[in-house]
Amino acid sequence: AFSAERLIAAINAEERRQARPRKSDVAVLAHRQRKTRDDVLRLQRQVFELQRAIESMTQMLKDLGDGVAGNGSDQTDGKAYLRFDRFLSRQDINAFTNDWAPKLGLEMRPQQIEYLADRIRNIEEMCSGRLATSVQNQILRLLVALGVKDADLEILEIGTLFGISMISLLDIGRERFDHVHATAVDPLEGYYGQEVDVLTGAPVTSRVVRHNCNIMCIDSTMYTLICHRSEEEEAIKVARKRRYNWLLIDGDHSYEGVARDFENYLPLMRPGGFVLFDDY
Repeated sequence: AFSAERLIAAINAEERRQARPRKSDVAVLAHRQRKTRDDVLRLQRQVFELQRAIESMTQMLKDLGDGVAGNGSDQTDGKAYLRFDRFLSRQDINAFTNDWAPKLGLEMRPQQIEYLADRIRNIEEMCSGRLATSVQNQILRLLVALGVKDADLEILEIGTLFGISMISLLDIGRERFDHVHATAVDPLEGYYGQEVDVLTGAPVTSRVVRHNCNIMCIDSTMYTLICHRSEEEEAIKVARKRRYNWLLIDGDHSYEGVARDFENYLPLMRPGGFVLFDDY
């Protein structure tokens, strides 16, 4: 009887052991989930690239039918809401490859700069709202981020609007760094007193930012939204929980507002980090 009890106990123990997921199984599952996410994102980009190619071909056919572009037609290209440049000149590309990249300790070929520009445009096309800067400015923001020497990229963005700048940094940064995280400080209660963005009519809310992050497969653990004005103590309190190596001040555009943000958030920067100011 004693031997039978021991045998039954051993069988039960083996069954419990086999029922527990092995570490290797968990790792395989996590790898498959990451691969599925990457495959979905790659497919989304291919779909949008195909849509852009179709739109370009349609426009070319229309121009051929009209004879000469700008012949008095009252139609538009549907991009009047974009106040900022979305295309690079050869001079822009040369400036990035020959001037900015070396200063940041990077080696960039012209094709790589054009690739970044295309990624930025695709992200904007896929998201709600708009990128409130030029593609040149956003490329420079990306190059500065890629110039960070740490193994992880910690982003702090004062002013985010629809989150598209932040999303492009996270999207490209996760390919280059062991860990990426962005903290965005913005009340997200409209645009300069208006409930919606004056150019797109899209609501400026945290819901839209989160929606855009979901579209680009940016997990909620990769970003923190601080829905307060940057000078509010609660915003500074939450931001203090992390230390950053990339800071963009793009909130209150007055001299006093910029100086206040610089004074409040500079102490949260790591040694060797970068501070960027937008159109001041």
